[in-house]
Amino acid sequence: MSDSNSTLHIWLYLHDDVSEMSQITLGDDYLIPLKNELLSFLDLDVKFIIEDTHTPGVTDIDYKVGPEQALVQWRETLQDHGLITWGLHKYLLVTRGDLSFTDKGIAEIEGQVGIASTTSYIAIGHEVGHMLGAVHEDGETFFEGGWWKNSYTNGGYNPLKGNAYRYSDANRENIKRHLARLIGAN
Repeated sequence: MSDSNSTLHIWLYLHDDVSEMSQITLGDDYLIPLKNELLSFLDLDVKFIIEDTHTPGVTDIDYKVGPEQALVQWRETLQDHGLITWGLHKYLLVTRGDLSFTDKGIAEIEGQVGIASTTSYIAIGHEVGHMLGAVHEDGETFFEGGWWKNSYTNGGYNPLKGNAYRYSDANRENIKRHLARLIGAN
C-alpha cells in the first residue's frame, strides 16, 4: 500500500535542540515499536517522515512557553509555512526537553498537530495516539512478563511501571474509528 488513501503519514519535525540525536536512535528507540503497534491493528501502511532541516521559524520555536500555548504556536507555524496537508497526515514536533515540569507532550485529540519530548520512550506514541483519537480514559495497565506496564495513552508517568508499547484495545478501536472517518472524507 502506498497511495495517500492507504498510508498514514506521520511527519516528525526534529526541534533544533535534538539535532544530535541520530535518526537510527530515534527509529530504534521510539518509532519502530510505535510503527509495529500501529501495523498490528490497522489496515493501513504507516510512514514516518523525519524532517531534520534546521528551518528557522519552524524547528527552533520556543516550546517552553506552556503546553497549550506551544501547541497553538506549533499549529500556526505549520500553517504559516504551508506545511499542513489534511487527511491521513499528522505533524509532531519532537523536542529534547519537556514542555513543562509535568508535561512531556501535548496533542490535539483527533487533530493534526502535537509536540512530544524524547525524555520518555512513550511520549511520541502517546501524543501520536491522541492525534489518532486515543484518550487517557481508555488507557490500560497490563501485567506482562512479571511486571506492570502502561499502554501508550495512560495518563501520568509512573517510574515504577514499564512501557507496554501498545494501545489498549479500547484505544485501538478509537484510532480505527478516527482513521475510517478520515478515509471516508477523502
